[in-house]
Amino acid sequence: MDKAIINNSLIAYILAYLVGSFPTAVIISRIACGKDIRKIGDGNMGGLNVARVMGLKCGIFVALFDISKGIVTISISQRLGLSLTAQLITGAFTVMGHDFPLWVGFKGGQGFAVITGVLFILAPLPVTYGISLFLISILIYRKFDPSAAIGAASTVALTIILNHTYLVAGFAALLFVSIPLKKALDLPRRQMIIAEQSAEEENNNHLSTPGNGLV
Repeated sequence: MDKAIINNSLIAYILAYLVGSFPTAVIISRIACGKDIRKIGDGNMGGLNVARVMGLKCGIFVALFDISKGIVTISISQRLGLSLTAQLITGAFTVMGHDFPLWVGFKGGQGFAVITGVLFILAPLPVTYGISLFLISILIYRKFDPSAAIGAASTVALTIILNHTYLVAGFAALLFVSIPLKKALDLPRRQMIIAEQSAEEENNNHLSTPGNGLV
């Protein structure tokens, strides 16, 4: 294999991991409310948790920024002239960076937005339809996880139907499967955070009750 191709591949992979590691939600939460988003709400470093804790505008900003991480890294890999397989590896490193970010102790999010950005460059039309179905489902059912599943499944199916690209479709399926796996991995930490918040809220309610010294 040509030495320049190997060097370009290594550059793309390293850059992808570092860009993916950029902790958008953590930075925004610290700016907006002086807290780490991984310690409030449901504990996830993602746009949905930011939206629940700090409002829809902040959540949308985080989601769009995270999507852009995937778009940027795959675009760079294409500019470097990497093969499709190398581009997929670049995408995997981007998601890995988001899920296990170097800058904040390897405790990251689940990668839905980043995966969307990665796949948007690789299969733009299927992803556009997938996002549309996801948003329609959100508006109708008001539930994120089922809507995300609809968007993911339709993206994979449409990548095969419209692009006839089984490699990209299989890669997309693997990325989407990684989301519930990462969610399961994070579950003990997130349950502890939720329990701590509930205990703190219960304690505050108890102290503010008449006869307990604060009222």
